[in-house]
Amino acid sequence: MKILHAILVRSNYRYFAMGWALLIIIISTIPNLPQPEIKPEKDYPIRLDYFFHFMVYFVLAFLVIIWQVNDQIKIRPCRFIIIIFIGLLFGFIDEWHQMLIPGRRYNTVDFVSNALGFISGMVFTYHFLLQFLVVRKNKFKTIAGQLFRAC
Repeated sequence: MKILHAILVRSNYRYFAMGWALLIIIISTIPNLPQPEIKPEKDYPIRLDYFFHFMVYFVLAFLVIIWQVNDQIKIRPCRFIIIIFIGLLFGFIDEWHQMLIPGRRYNTVDFVSNALGFISGMVFTYHFLLQFLVVRKNKFKTIAGQLFRAC
């Protein structure tokens, strides 16, 4: 149970976010990475990498928001805007640097997927998950209290 307590500590999310960002960079640097797609019988193929880009940046935003909230589970508006800017810049640089990797290229739709995933992850995590469920409904305190009492 001490491991669970250590994972739930908010300060650890700094390392989770940095590790996730590093993983994004490592995967983006793999040359000639195949593009996953679904090929319906009569339609055009559907590229799944746009969904993957969205989800990867959604998770990154989730980790960053958990890391950046203060003890009152709030983020100042200027910090929120800075986080958005840095997340979008990271997504752009991630796509742009792929022009230097053999078999990879810059794709504007991938960048848009990165941006939408990051912004959606921020809004979902901060406004729904933290502010609605944790602060307003106070569910986190009871769940976390039960988990920590068991430790």
